[in-house]
Amino acid sequence: QNDQQNTQSNVTATSENMRIAEIALPGMICQSCVRNAEIAFRGMDGVFDATVDIETKKGEVVYDSVVTSAELLIQNPVIQAYDGKILSDQKYIP
Repeated sequence: QNDQQNTQSNVTATSENMRIAEIALPGMICQSCVRNAEIAFRGMDGVFDATVDIETKKGEVVYDSVVTSAELLIQNPVIQAYDGKILSDQKYIP
């Protein structure tokens, strides 16, 4: 059983693990907010990409579901400051 546990802890990102979350960020008011949100998302473990749009006040985050979750993404203090809420969370299909 130890071998099985070791194998699971060494899982690398595969398309099976990748998800995309759409996050509402209604508290953003400027381009600096966009930059701060993108930096916050991209700095989190398991995040591969993040794009944020000031016009829609939404962000899309591609992440490894073995490492993190949409719930953890919105717990980031910067994202909380913009009142981040999960709009959708689904399997990522490149």
